[in-house]
Amino acid sequence: MSATNNSISSVDDRCPLTTFSTLDNLFEKLETTTSQVLIVDNVSRQTYESICAERAERRRRYRFFLYLGQIQDLIITMPNPCHDAASRHLDLAIARKIGAMGLSGEWLHEDSITYLERFNGELLSSGEANLAGRPRLLRPSILHDWPTIVVDFGPSNSMPLLRNKASWWFGASNHEVRVVLLFEVNTSTGDITIEQWRAGPRRVQKVLIRRVIDASGTIPVASYEVFRGPLWLNFRSLFLRPPRRDSGEMDVVINNNDLQRLAKATWRAERLIV
Repeated sequence: MSATNNSISSVDDRCPLTTFSTLDNLFEKLETTTSQVLIVDNVSRQTYESICAERAERRRRYRFFLYLGQIQDLIITMPNPCHDAASRHLDLAIARKIGAMGLSGEWLHEDSITYLERFNGELLSSGEANLAGRPRLLRPSILHDWPTIVVDFGPSNSMPLLRNKASWWFGASNHEVRVVLLFEVNTSTGDITIEQWRAGPRRVQKVLIRRVIDASGTIPVASYEVFRGPLWLNFRSLFLRPPRRDSGEMDVVINNNDLQRLAKATWRAERLIV
């Protein structure tokens, strides 16, 4: 069973709550809501599967952030260009670091994949990540193997919800997920907060990227300060084996320059700054 708190809907009462009635009503709500997160209750397992099929039929990019069958709650997050831009940049940065060690062939990266927690064939819960990765040789199956690292993004003030999701990743996977990165992107302050969690769960790192705007010219120009960086990803946690030091294998380090470029890509997606 998942270790996720069964009162997920109370994690952040600022998230709108709606009760499922029909598929049409739900998707109309999704099309018109101004919130980045919507919690839907009264979602049975059969209803959840119908909602998934309807999403595919309508070709919508809503992310089914977390589904908890026991309490029939589905948390949906809206498409967000800032999150997409940051996720792409992080994916490329990790791929570059892994490629520099000659390990591209040993690494699988995934996005928009649904991971299912089952017991005796029955769906208990499911989660979708913005980004995930796993070692190709030790975990080759997209259907049966959990990733070793997942990355979740959330909007302003979403860190409590993201932390609860991190607990779900560890519990649902029976700790086969080794690293969870949480990104809270605050559009009001321009801050990006990154927390790294490992199995326990325990937080091992908290990084802040702060946006500083110079509005003295005709076009606002941004610079970025990184606090408590770089972002340090343990090699053994990612690849499930010790690094071969004599072959140049080492921890994956997303340095402060990488993080500044990530922030720049994130806020450029809003088309507000240069």
